[in-house]
Amino acid sequence: MKTTSKYIKHDFTENEKKEIAGEMAQKMVELNELEVKKKDVMAQIKSEISSVESSIQILSGHYHSGFEMKSVKCKVKEDLETKTISYIRIDTNECIEKRDMTSNELQLRLFEDEEE
Repeated sequence: MKTTSKYIKHDFTENEKKEIAGEMAQKMVELNELEVKKKDVMAQIKSEISSVESSIQILSGHYHSGFEMKSVKCKVKEDLETKTISYIRIDTNECIEKRDMTSNELQLRLFEDEEE
């Protein structure tokens, strides 16, 4: 005798339906957990993308302008003979600014000289 398979309708029993309902509930919990995880991952990736975009914008500005402004430590050299103040970079010993003393700065020097 030959055998074969046929595709037929199968009516579930109450126990089978309970089993299916349990699996379905479990899969719904799993789906919700995955959705939350997806949102967290998407938020993290979005944050990383924003960070890279910000870096690109800053670098683009530097490239376009050819310079950047930054704070550097300087020695302040006061020259009472020429009545000037010079700012000299500590790292390169380069004079980055030289200006005339203000009247207030000159008066302070006179008072200091008188005290000595």
